[in-house]
Amino acid sequence: MISFKNRTFLIVLIITGTIALALGFLIPWVASHHIGLVDPKPKLPPVEKNRIYHPNGFSIIAPQGWKSFVETTDNNDIDRITIQPDIDARWLPHLVARLYSEDDKPYYLDPNHYQPDKYLEFEAEIYEGLCHDYHGWHAVFSYEGKRYGVWLMLPHGHGPLRYSKVPDYWWAFLNSFQIKRNPE
Repeated sequence: MISFKNRTFLIVLIITGTIALALGFLIPWVASHHIGLVDPKPKLPPVEKNRIYHPNGFSIIAPQGWKSFVETTDNNDIDRITIQPDIDARWLPHLVARLYSEDDKPYYLDPNHYQPDKYLEFEAEIYEGLCHDYHGWHAVFSYEGKRYGVWLMLPHGHGPLRYSKVPDYWWAFLNSFQIKRNPE
């Protein structure tokens, strides 16, 4: 017969093990499905007053209330505008406009992934599909000898939400990209 002391210890051990096992499954599931996953839908359509300008002559409109980072380097290694919600989360949607440097080789333009298409009035190479924990859309195109890129990353984490294409409400933002035209 098991003593009272040993029986109590056994019950505590079983309860602790059950709780640990439940938390071992529950915490990763919650973290990957809910915590830190931001709704990527902008609350309002684009407005011109939210246009973000880069010193190298390109711009794009940010969703209302989102923060933007304008990056530039002396050697044009990183010239981009990054736009994302003004919150801290594990997976953030982001919209990026970029001017690529001359020596930035288009190794990523794999014909198995990037397809020729039109973006605005530009002939472009476009990718749309899964990018790790995001749905990605990326267009690369040239204008007056310079190569630009615009991309959108929509998070889905490890949850059931998966995009098969860019939602319609994003196209007004993607199509807001502009290049300051050189006078003829």
